[in-house]
Amino acid sequence: MAKLSNEELQQLILRGETSTVELKIAPPRPTELAERLCGMANAQGGILIIGVDDAHRIVGVSNTRLAVDTILRAARQIQPALLLDPLEPEIYTVSGKQLVVASIPRHTGPLYQSSGVCWVRRGTYTVPYPARRAPPYQRWHSLFWPQPTTTHSPKRSRVHLVSRYAGAGRLC
Repeated sequence: MAKLSNEELQQLILRGETSTVELKIAPPRPTELAERLCGMANAQGGILIIGVDDAHRIVGVSNTRLAVDTILRAARQIQPALLLDPLEPEIYTVSGKQLVVASIPRHTGPLYQSSGVCWVRRGTYTVPYPARRAPPYQRWHSLFWPQPTTTHSPKRSRVHLVSRYAGAGRLC
């Protein structure tokens, strides 16, 4: 994404939260933030702006390095790997206060997961995405995605499903 001008950033802030804009006064815990990032990426992509209160006032971020680090830690918790655009959140100075801005690209492949759940943005809310609504290629992808298990045996393996799927010419 191209760098935003201060005027564009202020307009986004004045419009408030939408399905593509998330405003935070301070960085939340990385796990919670990973859900938000995941939801935005699985929907239309979007922009996260840290340093704005609920009344859309710019309050700034006192420790920008901590905010950037929290965003990057949250992005690393997402599977498959979520790459921000640009790769590291940007720091803007607006009205003498610093804001941290991360651009989240829209997914182009498998749905992103955080804590083993696919999340999606619905309006200003981030909600779990029901697996039955996932497109077939994404349900197919989950056959390969490593899931936590306490026991594993050839009987529990899904190799036969993959072979059948591949034999039907559905791969590639």
